[in-house]
Amino acid sequence: MPILPAQQWRDAAQTAANASLALRDVLTTLGAPPHLVNRINGMPGDKGVPTVTLPSLPADVVEALAEAARRGTT
Repeated sequence: MPILPAQQWRDAAQTAANASLALRDVLTTLGAPPHLVNRINGMPGDKGVPTVTLPSLPADVVEALAEAARRGTT
């Protein structure tokens, strides 16, 4: 597996961190429990693609997230 250039890894890490923070904010607004929200993490994948890792979320939180997405607001 090729090694990523340092700047590419840092950029991917920042993008992933920003995405995970945005999702944390939305889920907090929707009432998700802090112990779940705090487990959402962003990090670069092995190919430098920014990724966000999610824990298992309660169905009611996912339904609230889906409803907010359908409305276009949180």
